Amino acid sequence: MTIDRLGFYQVGEQKIYHKPMALMAHSKTGQPISWVFNDEVFGAIDWSIPVEDSLDELYRQRAQQLRDHYDHLTLYFSGGADSSNMLRAFVTNNIFLDEIVMQSPSPVKRTFNDRDRSSRNVYSEIPYSAVPILDELKNLIDSRTVIRYQDTSVGIIELLKNDNWYEYNPPGVALGINPLARQYTALTEKHILKLSDQGKKIAQIVGVDKPLLHFDGQYYYAFFLDGNALHCPPVELNIRERFETSLHTEFFYWTPDLPRLVIKQAQEIKRACELDPRLRQIICVENNSAGQLRSVLHPIIYPSMPEVPFQTDKDGQGTVRAKDLWFRYSTGKLQQNNFDSYMKFLESAIEPRFFMNHSIANGFTLHNSRLYPL
Repeated sequence: MTIDRLGFYQVGEQKIYHKPMALMAHSKTGQPISWVFNDEVFGAIDWSIPVEDSLDELYRQRAQQLRDHYDHLTLYFSGGADSSNMLRAFVTNNIFLDEIVMQSPSPVKRTFNDRDRSSRNVYSEIPYSAVPILDELKNLIDSRTVIRYQDTSVGIIELLKNDNWYEYNPPGVALGINPLARQYTALTEKHILKLSDQGKKIAQIVGVDKPLLHFDGQYYYAFFLDGNALHCPPVELNIRERFETSLHTEFFYWTPDLPRLVIKQAQEIKRACELDPRLRQIICVENNSAGQLRSVLHPIIYPSMPEVPFQTDKDGQGTVRAKDLWFRYSTGKLQQNNFDSYMKFLESAIEPRFFMNHSIANGFTLHNSRLYPL
């Protein structure tokens, strides 16, 4: 299995896994930059040929595929629709999960509430959506499955004590604290590393996102977006080798191992757009809000899943996001200065056109994969 499956940037002849490094290489060399996401697999398939299996059957197949391939399955569960559908694919089909992990930085626990649905309160989805869903499914979840919280704040606070922290854990696609913290925590979990040392094959399963559609006035196309593929390989060679051989990030939906799954999702979305042109205005128009997309996409691609109990708005790609404010009030000046200094360096080293509205505060502009005609 190769880390290329998570996507990479091609800058001339260079293959680069972390977006800041790729953009700096482009600025330095002038070579064209593109994002490559399993082109050989997805490009060899005719996406217009109908997939006959139902979505629920494909979700079952994907869950079983992962179980058959790995010794240990860790499913990251936020309580949102994507991860809830993943969870149900396992437990309703009696497919064993070793772990269900809910992630949040511990400083935000004191702010949990079920009234604020802004993006600042996104971590409240854990107590008010994830926990109720787990309670609902408790009779279906195997008694051997470990359900636990993972504090994503400790590792990132320790990492950012170093002024050269980016050499150990450079940003992948997004520049915010939360993606950095999740990425670093996933690589430093002691019991997971112990399993790896024992020769176990481990999958850390994440939902990533829904397929995206483009309509040119006549034809529909599906594509992937780099901003959603947040998990990147480590740069330290010993950890990198572990990542290649035993500890793997698995995108549940966007996978070259079962391409019919995401193709079927895209076909169902296209069909809904053809039946109701109003949906097309929401789904196929750039920059529509995540909330709008959720409300129309979830019933289409997750047909058997009940509406989740509690959801907030989602943040964009910015370096300072509402849900990351815990970092500003829970860490010292050393960590904040080390983070901010690297952001200033990136701002000077990367062309402004690669930042949204030419400002690093808004995060990177996004790269599309190739288009797949539907």
